[in-house]
Amino acid sequence: LELIERAERAPGLAALPPALREFCRVRRAHPELSLAALGEMLDPPASKSAMYHRVLRLQALVGEAEKSEQP
Repeated sequence: LELIERAERAPGLAALPPALREFCRVRRAHPELSLAALGEMLDPPASKSAMYHRVLRLQALVGEAEKSEQP
């Protein structure tokens, strides 16, 4: 959830690709669920591996955005 909050600040959820926005929406709604369970909630469903790779993509995008904001 902390990563999603950081994504809201930079680059902003609207700037994220649709798959990452959907990941953020589902994770916020169900913070207690595993990645596999979250993936099953999507339409079409996504595997645990796909969900993990979305986390990694989100971390990379947020890290790049935060780095570019630093003077």
